[in-house]
Amino acid sequence: MKLLHSQLIKYIPSLKISANEVADVFTEIGYMKDGPVEEVTFGGKADYFTDLEVRQNRADCFGVQGLARDLAAYHNLDFVLHEYNLDDSNTDYTLPIEVKNSEAVKRVMAIKIDNVQVGESPDWLKEYLALYDINSINNLVDLTNYVMLETGHPSHAFDADISGDALVWEINPNYKKMVSLDGTKIDLVDEALVVSDGKQPLALAGLVGGDKAAMSMDSKNVIVEMAVYDGGLIRRNSREMKVFTEASSRLEKFMDPDSIDEGFSMLVSMILDICNANIASKVYDNYLQKEEKNIITIDLDKASQIAGVEIEHKDATESLIRLGFDFVENNDPILKVTRPINRLDIQEEEDVYEEIIRMYGYYQLPTDTLNIQVVRDVTPARINLIDNIKSHLTANGFDEVRTWVLVDESSNSKSNFSEFEAISVQNSINDEVPILRQNLTSGLLKQVETYEKKFINQIQIFEVGKVFYNADSLFKEHYALGLCIAGSDSFKALEKEIKRLLSSFGFNNPIFKQAEIVPEFAHPTSCFDIWIEGQKFGVIYKSNSLETSNCSYAEVNIDKLSDDAKEIKSTIELSGKLVSLDSNIILEKSEDINLSVREKLTEDLKENLWSWEVIDEFEDGNKSKYTVRFIYFNLSDQEAKTLHEKVFG
Repeated sequence: MKLLHSQLIKYIPSLKISANEVADVFTEIGYMKDGPVEEVTFGGKADYFTDLEVRQNRADCFGVQGLARDLAAYHNLDFVLHEYNLDDSNTDYTLPIEVKNSEAVKRVMAIKIDNVQVGESPDWLKEYLALYDINSINNLVDLTNYVMLETGHPSHAFDADISGDALVWEINPNYKKMVSLDGTKIDLVDEALVVSDGKQPLALAGLVGGDKAAMSMDSKNVIVEMAVYDGGLIRRNSREMKVFTEASSRLEKFMDPDSIDEGFSMLVSMILDICNANIASKVYDNYLQKEEKNIITIDLDKASQIAGVEIEHKDATESLIRLGFDFVENNDPILKVTRPINRLDIQEEEDVYEEIIRMYGYYQLPTDTLNIQVVRDVTPARINLIDNIKSHLTANGFDEVRTWVLVDESSNSKSNFSEFEAISVQNSINDEVPILRQNLTSGLLKQVETYEKKFINQIQIFEVGKVFYNADSLFKEHYALGLCIAGSDSFKALEKEIKRLLSSFGFNNPIFKQAEIVPEFAHPTSCFDIWIEGQKFGVIYKSNSLETSNCSYAEVNIDKLSDDAKEIKSTIELSGKLVSLDSNIILEKSEDINLSVREKLTEDLKENLWSWEVIDEFEDGNKSKYTVRFIYFNLSDQEAKTLHEKVFG
């Protein structure tokens, strides 16, 4: 919705802020700017044009008056609306209009005007419409467009000498086509809501007028109507017949029938004035099913609870008054209110609280970060460890796969590196796979074979899942992590990844000993058990299979890791933001980056260091160059930088 600054001042004479400040205020109360404020000329003076995004449920704000009313309420300024007194007492003639569908037509107001002097519009009107990219047609048609922009209510004028006075609002009886004002031929759908003379369609209600009773410079007697329809029907009509107009964009919203009185009086009064016309009939007003206003009970204390700040009851009440709410009861803090006119978006107490908070100012709501955990973390350490492992591996280029729990006896036997027996299942879903896997090897190696058949050579995959075994006639299980790397120098790459992964959970200097049990899938001289602090945690080996000769595999017992891990976090307690800083570290090839970093970590740094990781590595002769990322918390940017430079330079 576009907004001319001088028009705002017309409705809010005491408004003193600039157009840019107005745009900022609208942003604060829920209307986003759809582009920068544009400087224009109107009436020979500098003016400003603001384009706002209006929410679809705010039908009242598709006109200048609705936006001005919100702005005035926010700033506690007087909203001045000119009163138009429509006097039809000089005639007894009643228009013979018929509305055949009161569900589709919520309300119609119409009047006949004679001795109309149709001609060119005054300059101010043509200039105003041009700002909205609306071409001037003639003074009468231009006035219908002007009132639509001001009030948000479209209207239409018929040449009564052509249409006659007996207009009919009806669902399409059997009309096939209609030609619009711009000459477009429209195929009418069965559900089309039309205005007819009983013989032919004269307009598509809520969409566009037809050419049969169009206004011309020779028109003398006209019927002017303004209506509110079933928004859903207008929306369907618009899309099914592909007719999209300024009128349809407004009337497809859910508008309040009570809101058109002012707009209709404004339109007719301006036609009488600018077109030197006379009223020739009583005002026709078909409003049989009144739009009820439900009574909403609110608790002013609850508005403060929702906002998270104390909103004074007096301020909240005054905001509601300025917005146009009517008070049924006022037993502070309990109020009973009804919505303002043309605010069908307000139907329940939460809607009223939103209005109170909106007028209080979103910018006044605190934005402090919570410095405590809302609930105690009861997540098992193993689950946190698995999540962290997956995050670590995917961040380092690994892809996660899922393989079957059931395997064939041969694959299980060839990949087994434990002293335990396998578990056979009864009634297996497939007789070819009757064994519960004792490790993750066979599934991952088969996945590598599939990739290599598709000429995917650089492979890094992992799986986290349960493995099962028979230990002294007791069926047992644990979670395991399996990793596969295929490609040149895969064993060295996998060894490096295992060290990096383990060190991130506090397991430094893992030892690789010649394996006690070498599975048939493993190369006999390249198979090692993984030991940490005197305990065996897993195995790593190079594949002995012809199909996966460039593949290396490792498996780690996650349950044992979770029992012994030094520190596993799933959440972080923060009173501030995270600060990320990188350092470049150059070491001899023989030096371990994990040990080097840990030796540098001072007690001061540890208190505010959330995590660190090697994000890049480059070998240069006898040197290894690393880029290490450190993430700090509970520190400002400058504090983190000072501490970081003190340790890492």
